[in-house]
Amino acid sequence: MAIIVYLIFIIIIDSLSLPKNSAHILPNRSIFLKANLLQGETAIVTGTVSDNEGEPLMYANVFISNTTIGTISDENGEYRLSNIPLGQYILVVSYLGYDQKRIPIDINKDSLTLHIQLVERTLEIDEVEIQTRKSKNRWKQNFKQFETNFIGISDNAHSCKIINPEVLRFHYNNKTKVLSANANEPIIVENLGLG
Repeated sequence: MAIIVYLIFIIIIDSLSLPKNSAHILPNRSIFLKANLLQGETAIVTGTVSDNEGEPLMYANVFISNTTIGTISDENGEYRLSNIPLGQYILVVSYLGYDQKRIPIDINKDSLTLHIQLVERTLEIDEVEIQTRKSKNRWKQNFKQFETNFIGISDNAHSCKIINPEVLRFHYNNKTKVLSANANEPIIVENLGLG
C-alpha cells in the first residue's frame, strides 16, 4: 500500500510543470520539495518612515493589519517586514503625534519598497485656568458650598468630613450661577457617626 501511494505521489509530481526545479527525486528515491512550494511564496516589504519635511521618524510602528507581522522603524526611519505571504493587505503606519496612515498594498512579487510620510497631528487641549491668591479664598468659599450640598446639613452630616479636599477643582459660571466641581481622584468621606 505504501509503495502504491509513493509511486502515485511521484507520478503527480512528475506531471506538474514546476518552475525552477522545485521538486527533485533524489538517488535514494525520496522526494525533496522546495520549501516555498509547501509553505507558499513570501515577500519582504521595506522602506522608510518620515515626517512631512522628510526627517526620519525613529520607532514608528509599521504592521500588516489583521496579522502578527509588524516592526518599528530604526534610527534612520527604515523598516523591514519579512515572510509576508503574497496577497492584498493594509499596511498601517503610526507614530505618536502624527496621523495614522493605512495603505492598501498588493504583494505579488518578492519585495516591495514603500517610503511613507506622516502628517503631524495638531493636538487641542482644554483651556487652562490660572488662579491667584484671591482665587484661594474663593476656592474655600466654593468648597464650603460644595460640602454643604454634597454631605448635607442633617445631624448625621455634621459627623462627616471630606478627608482629601485638595482633589477638588471648582468652576463657578457667573452667567448661569452654577457651581461645578471635578475631582482628579476619588473623594474620601469620613463618617464618624457610623461608629
